Amino acid sequence: MTSKPFATTGLTDRRRLLMGAAVVGLGAVIGHARSVPVAMAQASALAGASLTELATYTGWRRTWDLIVPLRVDRAFPRTFLLYDRNAGEAKLIGVDAAGGFREARQYFNWKRTWTTFIASGFPRTIGVTGLIAYDRTSGILDTLQIDQFGNVDRLQSLSNWRRTWSAFVPIGTAGFLAYDRTSGFASLFGLDAAGNVREIRSFNDWRETWDLITIGPFTSGTIPPGDLLLYDRGDREAEGLTMQGNGQTVPFASYSGWCQSWTSMQGGTFLFRGSNGTGTADLMLFDQSAQELEFIDIGSGSALTSLLLTATPGARSWTTVAAIGPDLLLLYDRTNGSAAFYTTSRAPIVVPTPTPIPPTPTPIPPTPTPPIVQAKSVTVRLQQGRGNAFNSYSGKFDNPKGVTGKSDRITGVRNTADKRIALIHRDKSGKRTGPIFLKAKETSHAFDGMGVGGDWDATITGSQTEAPARIAIEISYEFR
Repeated sequence: MTSKPFATTGLTDRRRLLMGAAVVGLGAVIGHARSVPVAMAQASALAGASLTELATYTGWRRTWDLIVPLRVDRAFPRTFLLYDRNAGEAKLIGVDAAGGFREARQYFNWKRTWTTFIASGFPRTIGVTGLIAYDRTSGILDTLQIDQFGNVDRLQSLSNWRRTWSAFVPIGTAGFLAYDRTSGFASLFGLDAAGNVREIRSFNDWRETWDLITIGPFTSGTIPPGDLLLYDRGDREAEGLTMQGNGQTVPFASYSGWCQSWTSMQGGTFLFRGSNGTGTADLMLFDQSAQELEFIDIGSGSALTSLLLTATPGARSWTTVAAIGPDLLLLYDRTNGSAAFYTTSRAPIVVPTPTPIPPTPTPIPPTPTPPIVQAKSVTVRLQQGRGNAFNSYSGKFDNPKGVTGKSDRITGVRNTADKRIALIHRDKSGKRTGPIFLKAKETSHAFDGMGVGGDWDATITGSQTEAPARIAIEISYEFR
């Protein structure tokens, strides 16, 4: 496909941002106090800046709820996660520099109540990405890791978390911030390589009106960043602060007069080439109702420069615009099942590598086919009496017959019994997981990635008269 520039169509004549003042070093600008503007920030466009189409697709699923970028550097392929809450499914997608993509993995039997996911660098292993998953309904936070093959391992599952967290953002290489809008409370957490979470510092005097929070290289110019930008839609205000490793916060800006209709904002590095030079934006703003994008450079003294204001490209009503690392944007239309990859007008423009595939409207078939064998399931029955104990159960199971060259891997284990159990599995490779506590009819993903075959042990609570003669677990698996 030939790359095509998308012009601004005259929208840069009016400035959506309408910025007020930039204030540096005024103390607790994040709290309830209001800062007084002292210096105007001029907004001006970079003439000739534009977005360039790489590829547009139809036939995408119309039920993706979350798009989670996993790569923040300039390397390709860039990976991101798609999550369908109602179906309990997810896909790991890799996209190349020309906008071609492939499904690296498809995941089944995921929880249907995850509220949000954020990527993190906490595993500190090359090729492995950390993932933080939060379930507001049950107050659960899981720390996961995804390796270079797409295997997902749960490291820790933490219960009794607040059910009122409204926003999560990663901080640096191994931390994240959680914000509770209802109480004006926030906490900074750190993660170790094993996914353990510890609270570093909490804040109980934040505004209760922050609508959007993002991170970006606003003062440091480096990735991963530690700078926060918070946006209050009703008051048309934004505040910036740098979050240090010990939890100290250093305000760097206070802004007023912002547009009241921004749907999302994302920090990053967006390089633009204009007719009279180049510029780098570190903030992208998306207005879904107006279908507009604006790219802002936060420069010296926290002055704001709008490099590009443009209608969203493609003549569609995009639901989501996500930055998949530097310069690359994914636009998704949930209503029509459309998606497109665009890049900023950086120099040089990437030229797609020729392939023997005949020219078509889209670089690959519009409906991707998962590269894995369809998931299967098997029921394993555990017999009472391990060690002559009425509350203990055990059973052995062989690896299911599968596909030559592929191994069976667990994707979920469901407790079909009417009793709460503590389950342990030792697969034939020697890997051990457990004890994992499962309520009646509950599904666990703690065993994901293990082989089905091996030893299964369980214990239950209750009296001997209540103990059944056997219990059954249903194991979902796939061949990889």
